[in-house]
Amino acid sequence: NAPLHRQFLYLMKAELLRRQKAPFSKQKEIILSGLFETIDRHEFSSKIVEHNRLHLMELFLIERYAAVLEEEGDKQSAVLWYKGLIKRFEHERRDIADRQKLYPFAAYRLANYYFEQMQFDEALALVHKARKLLEYSLISNTLFVMLGQLEIDIKKKAGYFISEKEQTYICCLGEVVGQHNEKWRENYYPMYLESYLCCVNDLIRERRIVRGIKREELADGVCDARTLERIEKGQARVQKRVKQGLLKKLGLSELKYDGGIVTNTYDDYKQYEKMANLCAQYEKESLDEAWLIYQELLQKASPQYLTNQQFREYWEVVLKFRKKEISQKERNRRLWAMLDWTLPIKRENKVFSGWLTAYEKMAIGEIAWDCEEDEMKKLMPLLKEQYKRYKGMAEQVIETGTYGQVVCCLIRGYLKQGNFQRAEKYFKLRLAQTCFEDRGMWWSRLLFLRFQIEEKKRGLWEKENPLESDADAFQWAKMAWAVTKSTHEKVICHFIETYFQRHYFISAEYLD
Repeated sequence: NAPLHRQFLYLMKAELLRRQKAPFSKQKEIILSGLFETIDRHEFSSKIVEHNRLHLMELFLIERYAAVLEEEGDKQSAVLWYKGLIKRFEHERRDIADRQKLYPFAAYRLANYYFEQMQFDEALALVHKARKLLEYSLISNTLFVMLGQLEIDIKKKAGYFISEKEQTYICCLGEVVGQHNEKWRENYYPMYLESYLCCVNDLIRERRIVRGIKREELADGVCDARTLERIEKGQARVQKRVKQGLLKKLGLSELKYDGGIVTNTYDDYKQYEKMANLCAQYEKESLDEAWLIYQELLQKASPQYLTNQQFREYWEVVLKFRKKEISQKERNRRLWAMLDWTLPIKRENKVFSGWLTAYEKMAIGEIAWDCEEDEMKKLMPLLKEQYKRYKGMAEQVIETGTYGQVVCCLIRGYLKQGNFQRAEKYFKLRLAQTCFEDRGMWWSRLLFLRFQIEEKKRGLWEKENPLESDADAFQWAKMAWAVTKSTHEKVICHFIETYFQRHYFISAEYLD
């Protein structure tokens, strides 16, 4: 019965109607019903964007309303809404993630309008800021490609210089996204996705079985065994006190948002994001700054929370590894030990058939992307179990980043085993999912994996002059390199540089 929850449902229904190509009047009716949950219908006009304090769900619905007006033919009214949204996002101190969701879409639609009006400089300013926002957290999604294509069109019409490399880069990304999805352009509308959705009933059942605990043992002191049985079968909603008690006995955080860090201020979480971004840059100065932020946050993170215990261990290990203070072997040993806090690792693949917490996913991803052959053998069965969890499209969309990470790691595993057909199969699955994503697409990793598949199939390492004899295969590596340089993905940049030095005895600059 909460207005925000009802607005979320209205937004989902509006999206279903859009995909079903329902009449615009019906789409508007649903969107307005959602907005009027919290906004007085008599005050509803484009001025509310500038003068009213609006929450995220209202902004999503307003943006959707403007898009329907435009598609219906009322372009002037739509432009007023787009301008109001852009002005708001440029001056409001809203979280970067919110602006990444909402600003680029409004900017793309408004830039198209300016383009039609021959206002090229205004259009380019919007496109540049939108693309920069998407690059901030390496989001290169469908909208990123569309913004790139629009920028090229604007520059051509305005008579500006466009480099051949810039055009090739955008065209290649467009082909990759559209190659397996004819309707990829249908999936650039911003959506609100709750990435922490999970069934608590299933989680309790999965973790109890994984740990080998009997119902009576887990229920003792929290609830009676019959109640726990009904909870695990999904026949009863878990009360807050019972949920907290059961999760605590299972060694899990009872907080809904278990990722990152738990402190009393939102600014600490923003510092956490800054630390993570600095860590990804692979530069001494950035890593030193990230370490200082880590130490400051450590003082504020109460060890009573499991999330904070995992924060302490995970980031100490990762930062020290990036700073070259510990070896890859030591990093992986400590991450496996951290996983053992919440998952009985000795039970192997049974452990990985269910839902994983944020730091469990991060640790598995860190190990799987960069490990030796013997460790990959250990990981493959675990990754396969996690992959099975994401059979449904809903699961894949809710946990886009994790699904993509698991599939990419499986591709690497099959490549190490020499199973090129399976690697190629999973690559196509991964590629087919990209147009539905709004984050974590890992363009550079995906493209470099494509190169590695071709490399292994053709046996390039065995040839004397592979760069000249198989130029087509190296186009994928060049595309991956171009993306890393464009989106400043220092981690992948470092990986590609090391790879070419180790296997081809040349600098990755060749790829330029």
